[in-house]
Amino acid sequence: MSAATGATEARVELVDADGRATGTAPVTEAHLAPAARHRAFSVVLHDGAGRVLLQIRSSAKERWPGYLANSCCGHPASEATLIEDARTRVREELGITVETLTEVGRFEYQAAMPDSRWEEWEYDHVLVGEITPDTPIDPDPSEVSAFAWVAGRPDDGVPHAPWLAPVIDAAADHVPGFRGSETP
Repeated sequence: MSAATGATEARVELVDADGRATGTAPVTEAHLAPAARHRAFSVVLHDGAGRVLLQIRSSAKERWPGYLANSCCGHPASEATLIEDARTRVREELGITVETLTEVGRFEYQAAMPDSRWEEWEYDHVLVGEITPDTPIDPDPSEVSAFAWVAGRPDDGVPHAPWLAPVIDAAADHVPGFRGSETP
């Protein structure tokens, strides 16, 4: 429980190398060095015409602020609730309702955020969904500082979140017309 708010901190599902649940931990604790391996999801939204929606994470974020990332990411309560939790997170972060998300891959990565106490050790489920290009996007400014549709791998000078490249690798073949095989 947070002393300041009286609220219980969200928890992440800890997993082994095969993605089997082994317990839970508070989100903050799982991301402090040394990080604990935990379940995560990364959503890639596309427009059906070869473009994917990317975001720049808000400068208000504790972990990886200002970094370019996929459409949305988060931590499910469990593998059983993965898709519904991801749909909820898309609504919270981007103000979009996504009817269908499909899991297209899984990977594990570890990364330490420069000049911080934060680390990632995630068993990440990559989910892909389609929205129309005219779908109104209303991002929560505490989560997202900017967003853009891109037709290929980004090479724009903005620092990339450490999970972005493997997420794009997993999603590229499932996004019609995406130029995902280009080397960044």
